[in-house]
Amino acid sequence: MARRRVLSFIVILVLAGTFPLLLSMVPKVKAAYLVPGDFDNIQDAINNADINVSDEIAVAPGFTNDGCINVSKPWKIYKWPLTDLEEATILGDGISAVVTLSANNTEISGFTIRNGGLRPGIAIQNATSGHLISHNNITGNSAGIYPWGPTGRSTIHSNLIEGNQLAGILVSGWGHNISHNTIIDDGVGIEGTVQSTVLENNTIRSCHGLGGEGIALRGSNNTVRRNLVVDTVGPAIYLGPAALECFNNTIENNVISDNSFGIQLFNATSSFVAANNVNHSSECAVKLHSCTFNAIFDNTITGLSFQNEGVHLYSSNNNTVTLSSVANCYRGIYLQGSKHNNVSSNYGLGNRIFIDLLNSSHNSVAQNEVHMELLAQWGVRLTNSSENHIKENTIASVQNGILLNSSNLNTLTSNNVYRSTAYGIYITQSEGNSLTGNLLDGNGYNFAVWGSHLSHFNHSIDASNKVDARSILYLKNERGPLQINNDTLPYGIGYLALINCTAVTVKNLDPLKRNGQGILVVATNDSAIEAVKFQDNYYGVYMLWSSNNTVSRCSIWTEAVDGARGIFVSSSTNLTLIENGISRNEIGISLVSSTNLNITHNNVQHNLFAAYLRDSSQNVIYNNNFADRRQITIDYLPNSWNYSDIGNYWHEWLGDPPYNITVNNLDYHPLDHPLMRSLTGDFDWDGDVDIYDIVMMAGAYGTIPGDKKWNPFVDLITDWEINIYDVVLACDSYGESW
Repeated sequence: MARRRVLSFIVILVLAGTFPLLLSMVPKVKAAYLVPGDFDNIQDAINNADINVSDEIAVAPGFTNDGCINVSKPWKIYKWPLTDLEEATILGDGISAVVTLSANNTEISGFTIRNGGLRPGIAIQNATSGHLISHNNITGNSAGIYPWGPTGRSTIHSNLIEGNQLAGILVSGWGHNISHNTIIDDGVGIEGTVQSTVLENNTIRSCHGLGGEGIALRGSNNTVRRNLVVDTVGPAIYLGPAALECFNNTIENNVISDNSFGIQLFNATSSFVAANNVNHSSECAVKLHSCTFNAIFDNTITGLSFQNEGVHLYSSNNNTVTLSSVANCYRGIYLQGSKHNNVSSNYGLGNRIFIDLLNSSHNSVAQNEVHMELLAQWGVRLTNSSENHIKENTIASVQNGILLNSSNLNTLTSNNVYRSTAYGIYITQSEGNSLTGNLLDGNGYNFAVWGSHLSHFNHSIDASNKVDARSILYLKNERGPLQINNDTLPYGIGYLALINCTAVTVKNLDPLKRNGQGILVVATNDSAIEAVKFQDNYYGVYMLWSSNNTVSRCSIWTEAVDGARGIFVSSSTNLTLIENGISRNEIGISLVSSTNLNITHNNVQHNLFAAYLRDSSQNVIYNNNFADRRQITIDYLPNSWNYSDIGNYWHEWLGDPPYNITVNNLDYHPLDHPLMRSLTGDFDWDGDVDIYDIVMMAGAYGTIPGDKKWNPFVDLITDWEINIYDVVLACDSYGESW
């Protein structure tokens, strides 16, 4: 008997504990409470209806609930039928939240919710979860949806949220799904501190409030995908740190247009930004600030007429930017103060600068492809950046290919630069860079190295680098005697540099053309350059800090490019320039801070200026032809313009000597007839007698001084008439060369 009592008592306890669960499993007796009908307003139904009979409150279309409501039990409150076009309205008092969800697992669907004033349209109570908010029109509140603290696992979808002052949706907590909402003319679209939340398929437009972000999330493990974000004054999508960290977020397949920033990550780690289409951001399409180990890949970025940046890594390390297309930006991909990043396999079109590194080091820039309009300034530019590896990039049809400016210890490997209107590779004020296997073809100037100190020319550049299919020969610290000619390298020589060399002779090379310098001579002594043609270089011969060298019988010309120099000599002494033909440059011969040069038997004509001398003195300049519109630009320092009784031929000089250059520079014995080259008939001084020389003579045949076509340079027998005797002398030498 006692045993039965105990068993009965246990059964009663079990039934008592499970009764609520059993009751919840019983089908509701009533489908829904009706408002109006069963109750006059929604709050009456919430407060007085028996939720055990039905947990649904259906509100008729056309009904206006005048006053705020507080959903304090897990009610499902909706307009019915939901498809009816007539509104069901919950009208706030302008003082409190229009709708407050203070219980778990509530639902509010199908309403127009407005007039919250300085309070939200829907407020979610702290520490609640499981809410469903859908198909509402939420307008005219401080915020459309606002949490009073962290909440969990809410679903917010298919709402129209418009014209709320602070934000469309403010969210906090974890595990939310926010999708298919249309958010228009709110201060911010969606903002909050969340974990493990999904935002997808939302449309967000015209966020012009304080901050003005389309989506701004702080936290980790969030996914933002397939959203349309247009016209925000702040970033379209922003991810940043919460109290702890911002990591493992995914931003993918979003369409973003007409924002200040497209996507911005701050202090983010191990996140993915993939397959987004970002257009017309006024400042930057994708920006990482103080970020590490993020992947930016397969994005399509279109800029705003060279005004913005495509991808900007600021103080960010160990990130990857790959497989993205960037067009029409000022900077396509910009690394600023960033290290150990991988920029690879991206495609650039029409950017002013495609890849730009500033104060950045240990980055890899590899296998990127650049095709740009001619307004584009640089394919790859490094400034104050060191120990980067620039490899296997293809750069075509830009103004300049690759620039190293004040950048040291970088490696350039197997890059292909072609059809640049200015420079292929341009190195300036930099040290210790290594170049291997780079191919430069058809650029305005294929290659150049510049600097203001000997260390700026200390690079490792081997013969595997080629300009127009011929090798770069970059010699350092050679101690001759050493002779360089066409047989020195198997592919010939396309660019030649002598750095800190002694006793080197360069002779009879095929034309050195289309480089910043035809030959670069730095801190090199007791050497000779003889019978070399230089064509279409910015500087034919460029010589610094050198002495006891000779440049002779060279032909140096270009097509009158602004700033081009035939021979440029700076901070050098005891040089001889003899029997060179220099034409079609802006300046034929330039001397800067140079002394004791012997300049004689040169033909300088068809340049804008024959010569330019600055801070240069004690040079002897005689027996040259100066036949240019503007002859000499010189400062006050004195030089000798004749040797014994031999001066120079000045094309425009008529009258009595001396020929006055400046007060301290006088030619006391100017020549009355041009100097003839020792190779008879080589009128253009290019080292051979060919059809061009015969054409020059034919153009002046039969003329005498004073005739329009008179040319004293083809008067070989100096009888002041171009006649058959001159023709015979020229034809006797036809086909000869140095």
